[in-house]
Amino acid sequence: MDHSRPTLARPHGQKDLLNYRLKALFALSGAPGLRLFEGGFGIARAEWHLMAILVEEGAMSPTELGQRAHMESARASRLVTSLLSKRLILRKELEIDRRRAVLEATDAARELHAQIFPLLVRINAELVGALDADELKVFERCLEKLTDRAREVAAHGVMDVSANRWMGSARRDEKRRAGRPRL
Repeated sequence: MDHSRPTLARPHGQKDLLNYRLKALFALSGAPGLRLFEGGFGIARAEWHLMAILVEEGAMSPTELGQRAHMESARASRLVTSLLSKRLILRKELEIDRRRAVLEATDAARELHAQIFPLLVRINAELVGALDADELKVFERCLEKLTDRAREVAAHGVMDVSANRWMGSARRDEKRRAGRPRL
C-alpha cells in the first residue's frame, strides 16, 4: 500500500478530509437542484428543505423544524419568515398557550412539493446511477455508519474546546495572539 498517497484515513491536507470531500460532492451534486429551485420555482434550497419537512412530516414547532433540518435557530427563523411571506407555510398559535405555535405546510406548498420532488428523484437517479446495486447498498450502509459516528462525536466531542460564536473574529484573533508567546 502506498502510504505517500493521501486517503480519508491519512489526510495530507484539507482536501483529503471527509467533510471537505462531502461538501464538494454536495456542491456539485446540488447544482442541478439549486438551478431547479431558484430558476424554475423561485424558492431557495434551504427554504425547500424546511418546506419539504413540513409537507412530508406534518405540522411541528419552529424549534423542532430547525432541529429536524439540522439548522441553527436564527437561520431557520429567517427562512420560516420567508416561507410565511411566500404563503408556503402557516403559523398557528396553540390554543392552550398562545405564546407557542406550530408551523404547517399550505396547499400551495404541497402543490410545489408535488412538482419539484419528482424532478429531484430524477436528479438523484442520475447521481446514484454511477454505482451498481451492490455498491449502492455498501454506500448506504457507510452513510448510516458515518451518520451514527458523527452523532457520537457531536455528543461527546473529540477535544475539550467549545465554540463561542458570540465572540467575533477580531476578538477571537486578539485572544489567540494574547495567549501566544512573544517572539
